[in-house]
Amino acid sequence: MMQTCQFSKWKIMVVVATAAAAVAAVVAAVVVAVVVAAVVAAVVVAGVVAAAAAVVVVVVVVLVVVVVVVVVVTVVVVVVVN
Repeated sequence: MMQTCQFSKWKIMVVVATAAAAVAAVVAAVVVAVVVAAVVAAVVVAGVVAAAAAVVVVVVVVLVVVVVVVVVVTVVVVVVVN
C-alpha cells in the first residue's frame, strides 16, 4: 500500500512538473513572440522614420539646388543685362 501511495504521489509530481513545464514553455513562447513583435515594430518604425528623414533630406537638397540655380541665373542675367 505504501508503495502504491508513493507511486501515485510520484505520478502526481510528474504530472505537475509536466504541466509546469508546459506552462513555462507557453509563457516563454508568448514572451518571445512579444519581444519579436516589439523588435519588428521598432524596426518598422525606425524604417518609416528613416524613410521620412530621407525624403526630408532629398526635399531640402532639391530646394537648396533650386535656390542656388535661381540665384546663379539671376546673377548671370543681371551681369549680362548690365
